Amino acid sequence: MTYLLLFLVVVFNVLGQVMLKRSSPDVSIFTLSSLLNSYLLTGVFLQILALFTWLYLLRFVPLFWLSVVLGCIIVLSTTASVVVFNDTISWAQIFGVMMVVFGVVLIAH
Repeated sequence: MTYLLLFLVVVFNVLGQVMLKRSSPDVSIFTLSSLLNSYLLTGVFLQILALFTWLYLLRFVPLFWLSVVLGCIIVLSTTASVVVFNDTISWAQIFGVMMVVFGVVLIAH
């Protein structure tokens, strides 16, 4: 059950970030219609799900294991930004992501 919840935190967070990014060109804080954007609402909902799942996991999972989850979120969010939005990343950023992967592997073992 714990592994499923850890997986869901990653999925909710990454998908939530993708939805929020997708909604960003259409959102203005000054109009109600833009705040009812389906991508925005879905992104906020997924981030709330991630938050409450995270808070639940904090009761049972050591914090250093949860830091592994944060590393996975960084790597997958970066990957999603390139794949979904065609964002470009520099070699320094690629190296940084590789360092995060290396850190996750070290912590996991």
